Amino acid sequence: MQLLKYSIMMLIGAICYGTLSSLIKIGYSNGFNPGELVGSQYVIGWVIIAIVFLFSGSYRVSWKHTGLLLLTGMLAALVGKTYAISVQELPASVAVVFLFQCIWMGTVIECLLVRKWPGKNRLIAIGLVFVGTLLAGAIFGQPLSALSIKGVLFGLLSALIFAIYMFCNARFATKVKTTSRLFYIGTGGMLAAAATANPVQLVTRIITTDLWQIGILLGLLGVAIPFFLFAIALPKVGVGLGAILSAAELPSAMVTAVLLLGEYVSPLQWFGISLIVVGMLLPDIQHYIKKSRNTMKIA
Repeated sequence: MQLLKYSIMMLIGAICYGTLSSLIKIGYSNGFNPGELVGSQYVIGWVIIAIVFLFSGSYRVSWKHTGLLLLTGMLAALVGKTYAISVQELPASVAVVFLFQCIWMGTVIECLLVRKWPGKNRLIAIGLVFVGTLLAGAIFGQPLSALSIKGVLFGLLSALIFAIYMFCNARFATKVKTTSRLFYIGTGGMLAAAATANPVQLVTRIITTDLWQIGILLGLLGVAIPFFLFAIALPKVGVGLGAILSAAELPSAMVTAVLLLGEYVSPLQWFGISLIVVGMLLPDIQHYIKKSRNTMKIA
């Protein structure tokens, strides 16, 4: 039951991330640029996290752990920055396919750094999610002329940084209290987002325009909630399974785009989404089948 609980947390966090692309498109239509939207996401998200941290009553964290958690948060913000550039250069349905190369990248990182080799069922799950991502992202309907080198490179870079972020979140300062992990990861993300923008201008825009409205949604769904869930779940499920479960972001993005933006999703894309869901559930299903068999043998 523990693995299922933490897997569900990962899924909810990924679903929250999936809403961001539609919210950012709404922000674009209201005249805001990527720097303002990502900046407001992390500034307002950090304020929410800081309030929770202040009431937690647990503030003591070693300098070493503080540095590692700040680095983890900075990586999360860099994912948003690099992916935003990829989306500007490529069709959104293609850019998301490059982002989700983090699925196999995360497994490779885990193999190389922790010597944890994936089993047959994990490899099947990765394959299903990978094919499903290609279909759901409508990659086969895109002409090669639509692929800019800059967009592809930044899409792959966002995937690599996301895989490294999940590894750091799963391995760094895992014994530190969740509220403290959440605060320092959120602080790292806020600092990285602010460093790539004009902080004074950003705060002014949040206060004097409607940016704060979209910023609250982005801060909750793109920082506070997923950071909290990932801080708890990633150390338990590991980066390999975590990368597979994070693929829930794509079905979430597709459904949100249909509901909020009225975008069309083809039957082939829905089939791709179905493959992603099967791939995400496969490791948990296999785990509980094996556990049930072992229980029956003991009985």
